[in-house]
Amino acid sequence: MTAVHEDVKLFKRFHLMDYSMIIGIYRPPPGKAVEEANRFRDGPYGKAYAAQHGGDVLIVYFGIIDFLQGWTSGKQCAHLIKWCCAPPPISTISPPRYALQFEQFFEWKCVNVPMIGFTTAS
Repeated sequence: MTAVHEDVKLFKRFHLMDYSMIIGIYRPPPGKAVEEANRFRDGPYGKAYAAQHGGDVLIVYFGIIDFLQGWTSGKQCAHLIKWCCAPPPISTISPPRYALQFEQFFEWKCVNVPMIGFTTAS
């Protein structure tokens, strides 16, 4: 979530919106989890996280993607139309509100669960 907060802070500063989260999940072969987690730990696509789920070890990447659009008069007009006609929450909102909605959603979805019995070499 630290990386998400930093990215979103940058987007807010430049009044950008319309970004999305992408999550990549890699399931290494049995017995190769520690080796693969170390290999992907600080790769070119950012930091990888290891998670254990149902006996499987998963390597997970998070990133923000999509079109970064400014808060233009066209977006403001779309906001008014959606505010009147679309069910909440609407996504065409000002960049500060978009950032807050985005962060709150992923704080709610991404629960920190401690790893038990899985370590990577330093």
